[in-house]
Amino acid sequence: MKQRSKVTAIYNGCTSNNESNKKLNVTFATIIGYFLPGLPSILWFNQKKKGWSLIGLTVVGFLIFQIFGNIVIGVFGAVDAYQLSNRMNKGERLDEWAFFWNRRKSS
Repeated sequence: MKQRSKVTAIYNGCTSNNESNKKLNVTFATIIGYFLPGLPSILWFNQKKKGWSLIGLTVVGFLIFQIFGNIVIGVFGAVDAYQLSNRMNKGERLDEWAFFWNRRKSS
């Protein structure tokens, strides 16, 4: 039996492509997305490039704009994590650079 990491266990055992029937904890993802924008993308949405870009943007935003920059980027990260968590709970697969305003076109 494969042992799950603590992060996966905390996050209801969800995999990045939501293969299991378990749902993402939207509230937890939103809180993490506010305080550490990009971390939900890295850990749960399998969007590593996007996640590291948001973390870099957070650092630069703090250095340039200090508190105001982190508030704006934090709100962006929280909204993104909330929307993408809900979309994954509905069974949607996310692209590497999917943001909350992107919708996959139905075929």
